[in-house]
Amino acid sequence: SEYLCPNDRCSVLEPTGEPRYYNDTHLTAAASARLGAQILAREGVPAVFASIPAWKATASASPEAVR
Repeated sequence: SEYLCPNDRCSVLEPTGEPRYYNDTHLTAAASARLGAQILAREGVPAVFASIPAWKATASASPEAVR
């Protein structure tokens, strides 16, 4: 995806130098949180989750609050 492989270049490290993957197929918790914050900031809350009451409270939170 454009989030994990910008410009068609995939890295096993985050821009901070931390590992991106826990194992061959799973992101670390920190990488997952950063990815979620990026998606939320860029695309907003996915429609399927928008009706969940807890999301209504956090949907307007800044991406830093999610990290």
